[in-house]
Amino acid sequence: MLVDTIVKDGATNDAYLRVIKRENYIERRNVFNEIEQLEHVTTSYVLQIKVKGIIMSRYVPIKSWIASADDEEELEFIKNEAIELFNHTINPYKNYI
Repeated sequence: MLVDTIVKDGATNDAYLRVIKRENYIERRNVFNEIEQLEHVTTSYVLQIKVKGIIMSRYVPIKSWIASADDEEELEFIKNEAIELFNHTINPYKNYI
């Protein structure tokens, strides 16, 4: 089971970009097909761009960063990397601190 959360979004010219946090869970079910336990496996941050077609539009991933679920330091690092790339894509001439 995937759970997506939008971390940051914005637009530049005709492109709409967003950073999402994607959490991956494994469902453990009992004999009655009821969810017994959810096990958190991985967390990833994905930079996506919205691609518009004639009939519909969808988000296409540009870059993904994946970390194990229990490493808080690595999660914070990949979150900062994703937001930094987003900021430099939206406004490449601004200095972010």
